[in-house]
Amino acid sequence: MLDSVQIRQLRRHLDTRIELGPLTVLAGPNGVGKSTILEALFASLSALHDSGRSGELATAIQQMGTAEGLRRPDDSSAGIECESQSHQWSGQFDLSDPSRSFRFVEDRKDSAKPFSDQARARFPRPTLLRLRADAIRRPADLRQGSQLHEDGSNLAAVLARLTQLRDGRIEKIEGALKAIVPTVLRVFTENGELSRYNALDSTNENYLAAELFIEFEQIGRVPAAQISSGTLLALGLLTACHGEGSHLLLIDDAEQGLHMDAQHALMVAIQDVLRHTPQLQIVLCTHSPFIMDGAQVEQIVLLGMDPSGRAVHGKLDKHPDAERLLEILSPAELWSSVGEAWLSTAAP
Repeated sequence: MLDSVQIRQLRRHLDTRIELGPLTVLAGPNGVGKSTILEALFASLSALHDSGRSGELATAIQQMGTAEGLRRPDDSSAGIECESQSHQWSGQFDLSDPSRSFRFVEDRKDSAKPFSDQARARFPRPTLLRLRADAIRRPADLRQGSQLHEDGSNLAAVLARLTQLRDGRIEKIEGALKAIVPTVLRVFTENGELSRYNALDSTNENYLAAELFIEFEQIGRVPAAQISSGTLLALGLLTACHGEGSHLLLIDDAEQGLHMDAQHALMVAIQDVLRHTPQLQIVLCTHSPFIMDGAQVEQIVLLGMDPSGRAVHGKLDKHPDAERLLEILSPAELWSSVGEAWLSTAAP
């Protein structure tokens, strides 16, 4: 589990250090750098664990580079640093020389120290989710494995595998989904042969695919193509929360497509999964007061901009009047009341 992340000179983040817990909720207006934190974590941790993609992912991080008007004039370095159980690593590159390679080091004070496999194993593998209902609706090509993709495609293959494993996770997903959509009875998949046209050789290619269905009270089984977007998006999030191994789940716009009661039920499900899955860590971005009120106030980090356009941040419970105001206000009401202007003057 990550204890903290520090981002230097990426987009609006001149030098942002955020403490992370099992659940961290990033909130604030559009354009203040919430998604940048998710993207930087995903790209850097993915490169850390997958050396074959390190060049591609390092380029993605470098392209986030800070606008010249926001850079420190005496510092051309940029990157991301994470800490986990007193172990640190940093990914670094030089803004002034894009040709220089992205480097991982265990100790940024000793840039010559190689990054060991033992150190790498201390950091979680990331999953970034920006779910789209149209992607979830598509049948999953079973040749592509059973990993959930960023947009939610391949969900049917993931659920098919969980059903085969019979380890209780599919039942937990169904139970949590029923709390969000009370008429849900069960989730299942069916395999069938589909055909895809190959333009390269003008032939049709047959392949085995899994199609998603949900059974509802009164109306029975419904294919994914006919299921509401909100139901599919909730199912995608819940499935990701029940993944395997030690991992970091990064969720952008967790509330999309969900009614306010469904947002509350989703947060209840997330908190429950985290209580029973110590190897899971979640960082999510939101604009929703209902998602915020489903979190503990100490789990909420607000982001804003200072007058120069640089990202500023602070934990909501560190507002000078938080203790007094939280006696009568919910976390979302406190946010609405105090806004983000105080972040520019808050102590780092």
